[in-house]
Amino acid sequence: MEINSYILKPGHGTVPLKTYNDFINVNDSDGLLEIEDFLDDFYLDGAIEIKYEEQIFLDINNWDLIDQLWSYILNLIEKYIENDKSRVYFPDSPNEICMEKVNRNGMMLAITTDKKRKIIQNERKMIELLLREAKFFFNNISILRDYKQESLEEVERIEVIEKKLIMRNS
Repeated sequence: MEINSYILKPGHGTVPLKTYNDFINVNDSDGLLEIEDFLDDFYLDGAIEIKYEEQIFLDINNWDLIDQLWSYILNLIEKYIENDKSRVYFPDSPNEICMEKVNRNGMMLAITTDKKRKIIQNERKMIELLLREAKFFFNNISILRDYKQESLEEVERIEVIEKKLIMRNS
């Protein structure tokens, strides 16, 4: 599974169908710093792209408030660790992400946008990947002054969730 995070360039929110030219990958720190002065102080638009075996489960046209979406995904993981299933909606759209245990080591990740897509994978591997990508996202946007404190707090939260995951699997 491959996961990428993108920040929507300021002024590109009104374009109906997005292309990669409308976004900056969060691993492009120079690009992020170039647009920093034009970003909203409270609402960070962006997209999470999830691909699995050549199939796209979430693409850039499902953009939303990306920092909040990653936080919601962390909520999803925390609830899943406690209950073996959980669901969240995107912050600013009706799109839904669900996690559900399907067998001893497996879990289903279901993403509903214009249609429902499901991935069944090893639970630990999938959660570790989501946590790693969330940490990557928050570490990378922490260079943006308006998002630094919140991002560092989310990185600390991820580390707590990682410990819960280790305890669950021991």
